[in-house]
Amino acid sequence: MTTICIYMKNKDQLTHPKHCLHSRLRKANRVIASHYNTALKPTEVERTQFTLLFVINQLQKSTITQLGKQLKMEQTTVTRNIQVLQRKGFVRLTAGEDKRRRYVSLTEIGKTVVTEALPHWATAQTAVIDALGIEKAVQLLSLLDELVEKLTD
Repeated sequence: MTTICIYMKNKDQLTHPKHCLHSRLRKANRVIASHYNTALKPTEVERTQFTLLFVINQLQKSTITQLGKQLKMEQTTVTRNIQVLQRKGFVRLTAGEDKRRRYVSLTEIGKTVVTEALPHWATAQTAVIDALGIEKAVQLLSLLDELVEKLTD
């Protein structure tokens, strides 16, 4: 396990590739992704699908562009993921007044899937919070939100 001295204050000390933020976030993502996928295994969705379904449910009716902005995903990636969810019968696309604009919303099946998957997701989330402790979990959420805000064009 690699640890970083909490007393490092000089940016030059952190600019060595062994302290690469990208690779650390990717490694953490692989571990946590596996954790959430395992928790969601009894359901019909994977973690990425759950996130997209949950956001669609929260927004109720949104465009693919709005979903991309909300999730910081490219529109083509959102479209590809929506197509998978549409084939499964979880979402529907409807045309807006302007035929070029399409809206995404959950079907009744999609709403049921979100409701059934939520306790499994909550189990995974609780385990991660327990592993970190509530203070560190809140700090991590805050730091990640700050990083996204500062690095978003």
